Amino acid sequence: MSAKLTSDAKGLYVIAATPFHDDGRIDFDSIDSLVDFYMRCGSQGITILGVMGEYQKLSESETIEVAQRFIKRAAGRLPIVVGVSNPGTYPLVKTARAVMEMGAAGVMVMPTPGLTTDQAVENYMRSILTALGPSIPVCVQDYPKLTGVYFTADTFLRLVDAFPQIAMFKHEDMPGLSKLSAIRNACNGKSGRRYVSILCGNGGIHLPQEYLRGADGAMTGFAFPDMMVRMHALFAAGKPEEGEDLYDLYLPLMRHELPAAARRHPVGGDPRAGPQARCHRHGRTRSPARPLGEENRPRAQRFRKDLSGHPYPTVAGAHNPPATEAVTQRLSAKGGGNAHPPRIYDCAPLGLRFCWGGPRIRVGVQTNVASGAPCRASEANL
Repeated sequence: MSAKLTSDAKGLYVIAATPFHDDGRIDFDSIDSLVDFYMRCGSQGITILGVMGEYQKLSESETIEVAQRFIKRAAGRLPIVVGVSNPGTYPLVKTARAVMEMGAAGVMVMPTPGLTTDQAVENYMRSILTALGPSIPVCVQDYPKLTGVYFTADTFLRLVDAFPQIAMFKHEDMPGLSKLSAIRNACNGKSGRRYVSILCGNGGIHLPQEYLRGADGAMTGFAFPDMMVRMHALFAAGKPEEGEDLYDLYLPLMRHELPAAARRHPVGGDPRAGPQARCHRHGRTRSPARPLGEENRPRAQRFRKDLSGHPYPTVAGAHNPPATEAVTQRLSAKGGGNAHPPRIYDCAPLGLRFCWGGPRIRVGVQTNVASGAPCRASEANL
């Protein structure tokens, strides 16, 4: 059994997709593969049965079975946070108590759709938190893009003061940086109110800005969790520019993935793209689901190849693919340069080794970790 979720949680609590067979049955073997993969990536925790986990498409018994499999595979090595949001209080509380008995670290709850005022949101959350009781740690999810429910920072702060079991705030209001700042400044452990962990979602699209506003980490399902783990380590070490440099390399894929994730398509709109491909044996979402569309698949695959060691031709003096040359020419006009020594980051789960220099990225030589063979060389100040 893992330790319970606490307000000092930091790092990546990666959002896990629920894997399915081609016929819609839950693929329990792929759950095991996902947990193992996230552990290899260095994730600090796993969040299951969220929006990307397609919680609303599972029966009550399936919800329990999926949670049980994730918790069993993690075996206390990683904390598992379980999404239990439900329009009905009784099934929400029943599920929450069941997963906590299995060994979950905590539960995640968001306001039910249809709440139109701060007072309505506060009343609803008070009723849920009271029913859950003080022994179940809670992550409050703020995802107005999905629920249509908006509430102020002051509403959340009143809940924090009244319910000590609130350990975490999942920030997904967009744009919402001012709300994040207000909550962090109020819940900083120094101004008379206890510290509350803030993790951010929305596919990670604003992570650097959220870290600079005081976020403690990410709770999202971006296809390359290893990057988010390393980015967190850089920000935690007081190296925000280097952290943002690393993030910038993945930003095109992240932007491509975001609308697909909103349609419940994990991993860039294709569950079989990216390093998680070997974890999702079938790469299916459960019906009804809008398909990615064949016209979008080549674009997703191109991003995947760029980030997974696809062998570009290399010649003496470095060979840049046309897209890289265009970026180099555009940014060279703005000036730049790099006086900092390069740093080497091994991304073993991706099979890559990156050579960086800061404060802007200098992509030196990427080599395949397994073979040591160069797969791309460039001198682009990105």
